[in-house]
Amino acid sequence: MNEYDSNIDLTKVGIIIPAYNESKTIGKLIDQLSKLGNWHILVVDDGSIDNTDQIVLDKSVKNQKIHLLRHVVNIGPAFAIHSGVTFGLKLGCIFFVQVDGDGQHPPKEISKLLSTLIDGSYDIVIGSRYLKKTNYETSFTRSFGIWGSSKIISMFCGQKITDVTSGFRAFNVKYAKLIIKYYLSIETLFEYSIKISKEDIKMKEIPMNMTKRNFGKSYLSLPKLFLYPFRISYSVLRAII
Repeated sequence: MNEYDSNIDLTKVGIIIPAYNESKTIGKLIDQLSKLGNWHILVVDDGSIDNTDQIVLDKSVKNQKIHLLRHVVNIGPAFAIHSGVTFGLKLGCIFFVQVDGDGQHPPKEISKLLSTLIDGSYDIVIGSRYLKKTNYETSFTRSFGIWGSSKIISMFCGQKITDVTSGFRAFNVKYAKLIIKYYLSIETLFEYSIKISKEDIKMKEIPMNMTKRNFGKSYLSLPKLFLYPFRISYSVLRAII
């Protein structure tokens, strides 16, 4: 507990992990999270075809704070986050942390997100790979795509956002309810970011060290990166209409 603000009751924190074919990383991630806090660990298996679900299920038998939510088919990260938030609210969680299941987000960094969320009275705190120079390495093409999209979204949101697609974030119940409201109708995080800019939301980015994934593939393939400008334009139109 000494890494966290004394006002944070970790039993009221839900760690949401969207996972798709993450059998090589999910077990280690759960073990790391379990050692750091007595929080709820909500793994949403989004239609994996490997044994991700069985690994989580085996660990949940030994620890009642580990919960497995399973989608029969892969329907995307937005739906996975929506499922995790919905279940977490039923458990009585008042704070949430989103962590990718691929091992890119160091669990020990969660303390920075939660402490900022509480101390600064923010509704959401986003861990950014690009706010300051960190040890995170990625391709030029990917970096350029994220940089360009962040610039455009920042313009429409009226607030600087450097890492709009970051999956490492902490948020409160107020923000969680916006996820319930919007996530099943959006197609991209760009669209969602513009929509919530119209709400009374206090947001902050903090620099965060992340690591490259060692297994599996990112959803941001080269063809998808090429289509980035078109997706952003489409998202902006959907959000403002």
